[in-house]
Amino acid sequence: MSQEDIIFADIFPIKTDILPQLFAYSLQASDKELYKIGGKLPYRLKSYFGKQWAWTSGIIVSTMYQDKIQLHEFLQNLWQNKPDPFQNLHEIIPITDWQATPKAMADFVSNGMLRNSKITEKIRRVLRKNSVNLANASIERDYTIRGLVVQGQPAVSISVFSNMLYKKDLNQHVCTIAQPDEIIGMWVQVKIQHFKGEIIKIVGTVAEHSERLLHSSRDPKMQRLIQQAADDELVVKIKTGQKEYDYVASALKIVLKFEYLSRFGLDSQQVVKQIRLSPHDRYKLVHEISQSIKKDMKSYNSENNPELFLCGHDIDFNPKIRLGNNQVFEWQEKKLWAYLKKHGLYKQADTFKKEPIKIGFIDVRRNQQKTIFYKRLRHELKTLNFNIELIGSEKLPTPSRLQFEKEIDHLEEKEPHILLALLPDENLDDESEGLGYTSFKSITIGRGIPSQAIFESTLSNEWAVANVIMGILGKIGNIPFALAEPLPYTDMVVGLDVARDKKKNLAGSRNAAAVARIYVNSGEFMHYAIEDMLLEGETIPARTLQNLFPVNQFEGKRVIIHRDGRLQRDERKTLKDWAEKIGATFYFVEVLKSGSPRLYLKSQNQVGQTTKGTLFKINDHEAFLVSSLPPFQNVTPQPLHVRTEPPFTIEQAIHSILVLVVSNHHGVTVHYTRSSSANDFVDESVIFDILEG
Repeated sequence: MSQEDIIFADIFPIKTDILPQLFAYSLQASDKELYKIGGKLPYRLKSYFGKQWAWTSGIIVSTMYQDKIQLHEFLQNLWQNKPDPFQNLHEIIPITDWQATPKAMADFVSNGMLRNSKITEKIRRVLRKNSVNLANASIERDYTIRGLVVQGQPAVSISVFSNMLYKKDLNQHVCTIAQPDEIIGMWVQVKIQHFKGEIIKIVGTVAEHSERLLHSSRDPKMQRLIQQAADDELVVKIKTGQKEYDYVASALKIVLKFEYLSRFGLDSQQVVKQIRLSPHDRYKLVHEISQSIKKDMKSYNSENNPELFLCGHDIDFNPKIRLGNNQVFEWQEKKLWAYLKKHGLYKQADTFKKEPIKIGFIDVRRNQQKTIFYKRLRHELKTLNFNIELIGSEKLPTPSRLQFEKEIDHLEEKEPHILLALLPDENLDDESEGLGYTSFKSITIGRGIPSQAIFESTLSNEWAVANVIMGILGKIGNIPFALAEPLPYTDMVVGLDVARDKKKNLAGSRNAAAVARIYVNSGEFMHYAIEDMLLEGETIPARTLQNLFPVNQFEGKRVIIHRDGRLQRDERKTLKDWAEKIGATFYFVEVLKSGSPRLYLKSQNQVGQTTKGTLFKINDHEAFLVSSLPPFQNVTPQPLHVRTEPPFTIEQAIHSILVLVVSNHHGVTVHYTRSSSANDFVDESVIFDILEG
């Protein structure tokens, strides 16, 4: 990267000096119900009082002041007309002498002011211009705005993503299928509210539920959809996050996942080409959105804010690796395969010095033509002194979890060393992994079977075989290479993840497996530790966590724990208490894979992918990190949101992740991949000033 190059982030500072005065209100409710109520309450407050209201850090904030008497009248109305879940809200109390925090300001702007109906419609107009029409579906762009605090200053991030929607709505689709239960598990988008959820249940018919639905909805457009629905139309329950809602089928659009494109007559390769946004197009779209909110709205960039943008060398990430015959080289990803061919692996498992690697294939590609991939795999492994034996090759018509389980059952009887799945291409630019990948990995991880997923478009790429081979070798006990110099700030690194079963038990719990991937500080993979459990909510049970960190292995050790997702409060307390009991020191690093704003590199007036290892430093313990690049130039990398806590610094956390990404070439994956009103108009005029130009 040259000195003239500039890195941009989809993050925009807020001018606090002209932000309207904010008032805060506490909610009297149980801890269990507080956040469920808090997320839904601002809409009710706005509908009743006007102005903008937002939920932030356990309190409600607004530009409007209401006293206890007015708030109690509001509550009585709420209890009478919309009891659930507000019957558990006992009181709303104004907080006296409250000073707005940067977090409260950021959340109020993102969740209150920028949800103004006029601004929302401006943004929707920009997005509609970038939609794509296909034969019987459309690709629609959507957006999220989030509040965050950058070095103590409030800011907002803007992210865009793509939805592929079937042109027929859910009710029209139901009329074409034999079994209505087929829709359970499908994803849908609410037509007039632009949020998505998974269908988890058929509740009944409109004749049975229309009165209840009309009573619970305050949106005139939704009420009309309910009134227009036929009596025999289905009512379904959808789940989004931890919330569940009931809708008539005609109010829902079908969100097409890549696994099911053929069912709806769509070609996956054509869809992939259309759905991706190149770095240039994504940057341009976010810029247009920002300009629709406020002209000359400027994002953070490395020219104006150089202290916020760091690269690998800024945190001393210059690893050297050790291969066979004790040969040491600087880490160069493009030369690794040549190094391995010349010098051999750092350590070959004894098992494979005598016997072949037993591989089982599951082919889920839509066009299951013969591929030379297996022949190339055999040839290249032979150059590293490994032989392979194909123990079975199964073909699946659809990548359903049930089909995967049946074929994995069959292959497991033959005792494979590893299973490979050839999967159809999914949206590599999307924030979520596809259902085929998720099913395959959760089943194999839960059973303790090493596995490797390979997407269809990579089969013809030269680098694909090399990466798959290192994946296979690392997952079955070989060590292709190790770090030449151990990490000085830790003894071990543990990747902690949860593989969930899609099916809930009757009590509301879910079968799951907690998975720990354990490395020593040289980057060498030691082993998996897998614990089956019943999971309620998101928290790993205390006994499971203790079993994953046994005394004989972790006593007296310094351990970095990379939690895939948020480390729940109870998990943190359990691990801290356990570390104290066994004389260990645990450093916690949360790795959030979705929702992060993008980073771009502008070089010679061209916007493209930024370099691997680029990070945006939010504060001393939080950053957005580009840990790896997509395999295609026209895809924008999705940064990780990395969070840690004192005394562990964000630089150490980032360094440990990048080291584990290097070690990932062993193949042990580290999962880091309403109607307008006068009040609306008043708030909109303020937004033009608070977002910096």
